[in-house]
Amino acid sequence: MDADDWLKIIETKLDFTNCNDEEYVALAVHQLEGPAKSWWDSYCDSHADPAHISWEEFARAFRDQHVPKQVLVQKAQEFHTMSQGTMKVEEYECHFMKMMRYTPDDTNTKEKKQFWFHHGLHHGIRHMVAGCEFTMLCHMVNHCIAIEKERLGWEDRQRNKKRRADQQIRHCSFQKPRGATPHPSRNNYRPSSNPPNRGFGGGNHQYNHNMGPAQGGGGYNRFQQNQRANTGTAPVVCFTCHMLGDKSYDCPEKRTQMPACTPAHAGRPAQTPRCWTEIGDLEGGGGE
Repeated sequence: MDADDWLKIIETKLDFTNCNDEEYVALAVHQLEGPAKSWWDSYCDSHADPAHISWEEFARAFRDQHVPKQVLVQKAQEFHTMSQGTMKVEEYECHFMKMMRYTPDDTNTKEKKQFWFHHGLHHGIRHMVAGCEFTMLCHMVNHCIAIEKERLGWEDRQRNKKRRADQQIRHCSFQKPRGATPHPSRNNYRPSSNPPNRGFGGGNHQYNHNMGPAQGGGGYNRFQQNQRANTGTAPVVCFTCHMLGDKSYDCPEKRTQMPACTPAHAGRPAQTPRCWTEIGDLEGGGGE
């Protein structure tokens, strides 16, 4: 389409001159270069009267050679399906004006221009403009620009609001509550235990804290066994040496310090048991 743009630029410049058609062709041909110049030389060689070629004939032959018809058909279809998309209204207007030349029959009145411009607008703007009447296309464009500005401002505010809400949610999820009491760690737990009662009977008058005065002396003094730690287990205490971890039946002091047992009647002469007759004589014969 560069060839068509070039031809339009040449026509615009030649309109400011007072030349006739033949002089128009001569000035335009003077601007041709490369393949375009070769094409023109070949066209003049095959023409019956190359000195009298009109501007209309030159423009038609130039477009047929450098602007294929199929390209024009594709451009016309592109115009009919054109939409604003991500473009702003100003950008969409420029694109609309550029594509409008490929469909001259559909854009030859102001009503047709407004219809096709409205057809390709963004749906949010198109709904706001629907039903409005404008005398010219530029009035519709100005109204669409104002609507677009308000719409973009509202969308920016909504995005900022959502972003702040997401940040607050993430901040609250990582922040601990102020009134929450931390749970104790199992590794740092130490059960509190009271020291075992070391009171035990060492003599006839030694006092035991829970059992009163100790009786019997020796290794059979009572030890308070009902005092337990917070963990629910009681320490093992020997009844003989009163040491933690020892047991009475396996105590070394019990085996070394226990004296040999002697009968209660040791060292006394044996007594002959009395019979019942002797006892009766003693009771009744006191006069003998």
